Amino acid sequence: EKRRRYCWVTLLTVPLMGIQLCVVLGVTVTFVTIEVCLYDVVWETMSLLMQLVACAIYNLAFGVAFMLILGLFHPVSNIVTQWEGHPDLDLQRWHLTAKIYANWFF
Repeated sequence: EKRRRYCWVTLLTVPLMGIQLCVVLGVTVTFVTIEVCLYDVVWETMSLLMQLVACAIYNLAFGVAFMLILGLFHPVSNIVTQWEGHPDLDLQRWHLTAKIYANWFF
């Protein structure tokens, strides 16, 4: 019974982490591309005011994207944790906490 539950938890958690990794990598590649274009290609051609505006918009967009990723994956992590069917509430909370920390570190 214990082995079956471990397999079930793994089957639910691994795809979730894989999807999260793909989304985070996609967002990261997008922001790195924007950063290269902004700071390495057009930065010297912009006025100081435009540099400040571009820097503020870039950093704000990065922060918003980070919050959206966390906001998107928290309910998904919560549902997956419920589906895992942990036998006690403390174990369920621990698994949800582990998933939330994984969301932050991805």
